[in-house]
This record gives sequence, structure tokens and C-alpha cells, in this order.
Amino acid sequence: MEYRNTEQRYGTVAKCLHWIIATAILVQIGIMAYINLFLTDASPFKSYLMTAWHKPIGLASIVLTLLSLHWYLTSPRPRFPIYMQAWEKRLATTVHRCLLLSAVFMPICGLLMSVAAGHLPSFFGLFTIPQFIAKNHDLALLMFDFHSWTACILMGLLALHLAGVCKHLFIHKDNILKRMS
Repeated sequence: MEYRNTEQRYGTVAKCLHWIIATAILVQIGIMAYINLFLTDASPFKSYLMTAWHKPIGLASIVLTLLSLHWYLTSPRPRFPIYMQAWEKRLATTVHRCLLLSAVFMPICGLLMSVAAGHLPSFFGLFTIPQFIAKNHDLALLMFDFHSWTACILMGLLALHLAGVCKHLFIHKDNILKRMS
């Protein structure tokens, strides 16, 4: 098993980072959908989900997406199939880059929001992030807006990414998806 990327397929490192981050994003979407649809602000279960799951997964996501960004910038990527049009290649590249940047930006905004609000996140009870910036209500609200809007952008980009997956799977019926599996 090759850990490095080649011109034909992604290596083990890129695949593991991709699928772990994808799983984290989907879990986060599920948690927040459940909270927003079924729980009130006063619900103790909302507080539990936010502190025990949402924030720790967000902290892990920061580290994983920064690693993924480093790997993306320092490793070759498989070439696109020759039948893809230039606009398709540009769109795929743009969506991939924006997905990665959104996946980095969103949890960082969430971290800054929590710390600025004085709600220091814990990483699954192992350690707590220190108060590295002063409490600032306005900054917390701004980071909440950035975090929320980036989540919406990320879900839109995810939909575009999945549309591309479906196009390759059902229309082209090619094996491009094997590069990431």
C-alpha cells in the first residue's frame, strides 16, 4: 500500500485524511441538524452534544484539516482523466480547494467564538483549550456569523463535490473514484 500520492491515485495518507475529515463533517452536520430541529436552547442535551461532541470533533478537525492542507500543498495529485473538459477540471480544482479552506476556516472560527465567549472547549475531557484571547462578546458574535456562514458554504461545496462523484459514477461510469478508495 503506497502512502504517497501518485499521478494515478491518492496515497494512504491522503485517503485516510479525506475519509476521516469527511466523516467528521457529516457527524457535525448530523449533530447540528438534530440540535437545531429538535432541541431548545435550554435543553441540557443540547449542552451535552455541544460540549461532549461538537466542540471536540471541531478541535480534531482543525488539526486534521491543517494536516490535509499541508499534504495537499506538498504532494502531487492524480491527473484528471483526458476526457474531462478544461472547465470541468477548473471546477473540480476550485471546489476541492474551497472545500479544504472551508474545512480549515470553519472550526477555527468555532474555536475563536467559544474562547471569545468564555466557553473554553475541552478535547473529550483530556484537556481544555486555555483562554488565549480575552473575552469579547462582539468578537464571539462575529465568529458565530463566520462559523455559521462557512457551514452553509461548506454544505454547498459538499453538494457540488457529491454531484461530481455521481457524474463520474453514473454518467461516465469510469473508475476515477477508485483513486480515493
